[in-house]
Amino acid sequence: MQCFRLHKDVERCVTSAKADNFTGGTVRIVDVTSGQNNLSDPQQGHSNVEDSYRERGFIMDTGSKNVRPVRVAANDQSSVPTQAGQLHFSAPTGHDSVPWSSEDHQRLGMALEKLKNRALAKQQDK
Repeated sequence: MQCFRLHKDVERCVTSAKADNFTGGTVRIVDVTSGQNNLSDPQQGHSNVEDSYRERGFIMDTGSKNVRPVRVAANDQSSVPTQAGQLHFSAPTGHDSVPWSSEDHQRLGMALEKLKNRALAKQQDK
């Protein structure tokens, strides 16, 4: 947020967040006005996601905030949940998970539509 306040550039902010151990990774951008993006075609199948997670994922102990690669934890005999396949895909937030309702999905759609309309209006003003 500090980067956005200073530079007013979303792409720069997301890219700078890569330095954060908990964000990191490839930056993907979608321009809501044109639909242009740098998204890659999704690889199909749950096994692709699991393979990627085992190779590139990280595990965080939410109590101690220690982070280590999944591939390291998988070889650690003391890592019982990893050995038993009990890891869950999640991002620690410090809050309980809340399932999305249909109203939540609707509000997200309306918010995205509002952003798209603002961007289009701004583009027409130029």
